Amino acid sequence: MKIAIVSYFAPPQPAVASHRVLRLTRALLSAGHVVHWVTLDPRRLDESDATLAAVTPREVVVHGLGGVNLVDRAARNVAEKIVRTVIFKLPELWPVFDRHLEWTRRLKRNLPAIVRKEAFDVVLLCCGPHGQMKVVPTLRRLFPALRIVIDYRDLLTGNTWRQSKSERLRRMLRQKERRILAQADLLCLNSADARASFESTMGAIDGLRIELMRNTADYELRHARGGSARRSGGGACARRAT
Repeated sequence: MKIAIVSYFAPPQPAVASHRVLRLTRALLSAGHVVHWVTLDPRRLDESDATLAAVTPREVVVHGLGGVNLVDRAARNVAEKIVRTVIFKLPELWPVFDRHLEWTRRLKRNLPAIVRKEAFDVVLLCCGPHGQMKVVPTLRRLFPALRIVIDYRDLLTGNTWRQSKSERLRRMLRQKERRILAQADLLCLNSADARASFESTMGAIDGLRIELMRNTADYELRHARGGSARRSGGGACARRAT
């Protein structure tokens, strides 16, 4: 299969989420799949981890979409300071998925064309930022046969540390999330607790399959006691979307 991993974070960015993308990519490549990344342009990063760059598989094709979002960097002038302040206050004023508004806009503008050109079998959105899910309805409309997988590294609704204080905004956000997830083929969560929290908060979503893909699921670990290697279903979410 030809698979696009869509993630704001990816090597060589020095971020924990970059490691998840790297490990998932290794698992998919080892299973014989072709992997592309739709992420930030490596040439426009403010910081780069040479170690991550060195271990990035050469087979990966990278589609770079711009530089670091304003929310993740220092403002360069007064206008950017004002915009940055508004962005940080926005989740308390409007039902937005997150503050990476630039990234969401870039995906909505560019991802459909990339999917059409590359003829992907699967698009796997590795969240967060969760706002990138807003491209799902467009992908579903333009490419009915495309398999769409959403990998929640962290929950959106049901995640207490990121919830708005407003019940009205939480309800609106939950409704938006449900509408988008209903158009995906598969949702991956990283723990049984996350699945229980998601299901208790969101309830059942018709047609949506849920699988567990733990943070360590895409590479081999050794048990601290026995020292034996164990492989845990690396890439299972993308495979089960077929």
